[in-house]
Amino acid sequence: MIPTIELAAVAASALYGILRGVRNGFDVVGIFSVAAATAFGGGTLRDLFLDRRPLFWVERESLLWMVLGLSVIGAIVPRRLARIEPLLIWPDAIGLGLFSVAGTAVALQSGMTPLIAAVMGVITGTFGGVICDVIFNETPSLFRTTPLCATCALLGSVVYLAMAALEVPVTVSQPVATAAAATLRLVAVWRNWTLPVRSIA
Repeated sequence: MIPTIELAAVAASALYGILRGVRNGFDVVGIFSVAAATAFGGGTLRDLFLDRRPLFWVERESLLWMVLGLSVIGAIVPRRLARIEPLLIWPDAIGLGLFSVAGTAVALQSGMTPLIAAVMGVITGTFGGVICDVIFNETPSLFRTTPLCATCALLGSVVYLAMAALEVPVTVSQPVATAAAATLRLVAVWRNWTLPVRSIA
């Protein structure tokens, strides 16, 4: 079921990158570049850490073609439409949830311990967004006091690991874990939930 989850994760994350590219007036090449970086960044880093070759998007070239097609379509989206905030948060939350679960599952399949699998889930779920922020010359939201992000990915990973330990079928555990991570992300943005920060004053 991992290929299906990764397909959906790539599509959602690419859409997030496309919308940000359109917001900033990028041409189709720029839109494709940011979409690909966002969609493949976290999974690529995971594969490098796990020493998996070829990289997931190299092994499945269809993913690259899908991102290219979405980018071409995205290039004709009116800029004012891309600025509607809910259009941005939904693919962000869905992509984070899907990728966190996919990253955890891939790590388990590679023989990693639950702790390492959870870390790989967080990396897979968040680092595409980190790269996207860097492209736009912003301090990554992962490292700022912004609505919960890595915590949401961690929740998805932990829920999946717990259900895997209970031998819950992946057809149930993966959608449930994805929904948990995505829902927390959506609520965190809506309610502006952040982790506490200790004042240095």
